[in-house]
Amino acid sequence: MEDDQEGDEISYSISPLVTPGGIALSDSEKAEALADNLEDQFKPVTDPSVPAFIETFDVALGSYFLSPASEPQLTTPDEVSSSSRLPARMVYRTGH
Repeated sequence: MEDDQEGDEISYSISPLVTPGGIALSDSEKAEALADNLEDQFKPVTDPSVPAFIETFDVALGSYFLSPASEPQLTTPDEVSSSSRLPARMVYRTGH
């Protein structure tokens, strides 16, 4: 438990880790439950369920990689120092 600024105790409620086999209590049970969950989520897809979407995605991705990258817009020190969003201690000093 922690204390807030007035010194009152703050309690936190944490839900139990429920698995298909019941509640995971020990560290090893929790680790196994986490490993099983991650394994289920990250299985390779061998048969795409929506081939039309996969085709659309492949075309869009290919188009993205074939288009030339644009030049980044650089910021000058004067633009940074005139920015009102930066705290004063973070503004670049030019020595003027």
